[in-house]
Amino acid sequence: MIREHKKLMWIGSLGCLMVAFVGCKKDKPKPPPASSPAPTAPVALVPEADVTRTVTELTQAWSKVKSFSGRIDSRLADAVGREGRTIGEGTYELRRDGDKLQIRFDLANTLYFQTDWESKSQLVTAEFLLWVTDGTIMYQSTRQTKDYYKVTKTHYNEDALLQLAAPIVLRELMVDHTLKILPEDVLDARRVVVVQATPVNGTWDETHYFDKETGIRVKHVENDKDGKQTYLLTLKDLKVDPEFETNHFDFEVPKEAELIDKTKE
Repeated sequence: MIREHKKLMWIGSLGCLMVAFVGCKKDKPKPPPASSPAPTAPVALVPEADVTRTVTELTQAWSKVKSFSGRIDSRLADAVGREGRTIGEGTYELRRDGDKLQIRFDLANTLYFQTDWESKSQLVTAEFLLWVTDGTIMYQSTRQTKDYYKVTKTHYNEDALLQLAAPIVLRELMVDHTLKILPEDVLDARRVVVVQATPVNGTWDETHYFDKETGIRVKHVENDKDGKQTYLLTLKDLKVDPEFETNHFDFEVPKEAELIDKTKE
């Protein structure tokens, strides 16, 4: 999944540094050197009965959703892989168009770099991210300093954009995580299904919260091996089936931005 899975792709950066916004995965094993044998493809794990039932129920709930919108809040326990923290605020909007999902994900990140632990001084910078897809083409816009404004155009790939629909999120997790269904909870007056995901090859753990009525993920938490929270994503002010303008999921490249078109590669 920015994997986010994928996960969000948050692309954090300072100057020309960039990092995927996929949650904090510091403990993931490093990729083997080029001379090592290529790893075999991951094999999907066989889910337990309660997991299968939960996936089915959330998939059925999601199938009834035509569109939704909400406010995204994120917390990452580092800043582009360095000591510090990243705080993100933005919006997430989605509309079905037949079999396609149209998505508009807007995020403003504030990065706090720890520069001197004794004086507790920090370096603060910001970046503005926008991902838009009509279900076929995707634009990823990153604006940082006055002279850094780039837009990348690609064919839509669900793994390259934050996904909140239960069927997509759970399908990804089931490939290389062991899932466990925890007792239901209530968030923002909504009954939520709680799924704990433990990676097969990793030392962190994840907990995902899905709105039971819609199958939309409304919270995602990751903790490291010591139980310290390293990543938090929440979807607030969830509105189901809002109306959007016809061209809401179109994207026009700003004149001042540099376009990188990868659809022709």
